[in-house]
Amino acid sequence: MTHPKPALADRALSRRSLLSGLTLGLGAAAVAPRLSLRRAFAAAADAPFLVIVNQFGGNDSLNTYVPYGLGAYYDARPRIAIDAGDVLPITPGEGLHPALAPLLPRFQAGEGAVVRQVGYPDPNLSHFESADVWSKGARLAANQRDPRGWIGRAADLYFQGPLDVVGVRTGRRSDFVADTAKPLLLDGLGSYGPGERAVPWWERSRRDAAVKAMLAAGASAQEASPGRELRRSLANAYDLVEIVRKADADYASTVAYPNEALSAPLLDIAKLVKAGLGGRIYYTGSGGYDTHSDQRGQHAGLLGGLAASLAAFADDLQAMGAWDRAAILVISEFGRRNYDNASAGTDHGHGLSALALGGAIRGGVYGPAFTAATISQHEEMPGAVDFRAVYANVLERHLGVDPAPVFTEAWSGDQRVPLF
Repeated sequence: MTHPKPALADRALSRRSLLSGLTLGLGAAAVAPRLSLRRAFAAAADAPFLVIVNQFGGNDSLNTYVPYGLGAYYDARPRIAIDAGDVLPITPGEGLHPALAPLLPRFQAGEGAVVRQVGYPDPNLSHFESADVWSKGARLAANQRDPRGWIGRAADLYFQGPLDVVGVRTGRRSDFVADTAKPLLLDGLGSYGPGERAVPWWERSRRDAAVKAMLAAGASAQEASPGRELRRSLANAYDLVEIVRKADADYASTVAYPNEALSAPLLDIAKLVKAGLGGRIYYTGSGGYDTHSDQRGQHAGLLGGLAASLAAFADDLQAMGAWDRAAILVISEFGRRNYDNASAGTDHGHGLSALALGGAIRGGVYGPAFTAATISQHEEMPGAVDFRAVYANVLERHLGVDPAPVFTEAWSGDQRVPLF
């Protein structure tokens, strides 16, 4: 169905209506003076960066990184265990699910790592509660005292540029809650802009032109300070929109991304990286990992899509010369039970195997080894490595900032997993 354009007289845009529609993207743009936006991006264009990929729903990591050398694994999972002959060996008796084959060359090149038994104290098997712990980077009382996500705290302390921290197609997750910084949340590069959802498509170009003309006219001598600040914020917002859309329009690559759910957000991240905008933390993910029944085929499809998308993304970063600055972490809110259920699926568990990729990664397998006891004597895998230890290592050794003010709640032992 087409929508007729209203008559010109009906589309007269007042200053009030122009400003009231500009609701999306202003916070991120207001953090820097207008003339410094491109300068700030250029200064950080070669900085190392982190990409977090969340497997929403609780990934079955015991079938992702498989202890195929242990009979206890097959005893616990008679319906869904991965046949030993199908596993892609990484270390003796352990290896990747066969659907992750597109990532195997990165592991063989020393650019892939696994961190076994990642979790947190006093685990919670609720999707909401466990995701909240991972988002806040804190447990119990500390979680409640500080409403910010750990990414938001890091942004407040270290990453306050308008594109330093970007969430792509993830919704407004608590990871990004901050006090002073304004992490940017995007549904997609091509559609990004102030008020995109509030203004009909036939009015956008005219609205944009009118606002730009108003801004270009400059402030009057009588305009109050709040008005001047709003004018500057709007100018920054429009500059940022142009920069983001230019990154989308100027992107060119020989890499073909597969038709998978994760490909679109990873492609958007690749465009921002290639544009040299200096992003430090990118966050995205895809869902479907809550595999309570008929897991075998579902999980293989999910992991296959993940691997194909990540492999294309890695090739793209390498082609543009950014792979050696990249660290990619694949996480989830929890793992699954050690044993399968009567519906040939798995129920909520705890400890998981986190995957890491990137030219900056020190490849290997970290965390306590799987044993017959950890499988047969526990309902779920223990969380022996605190997830904050993994994040702390990335912040300190890769992004070059002090993790102590970001993760203020103490955890047991010095577990800064040496991924770098």
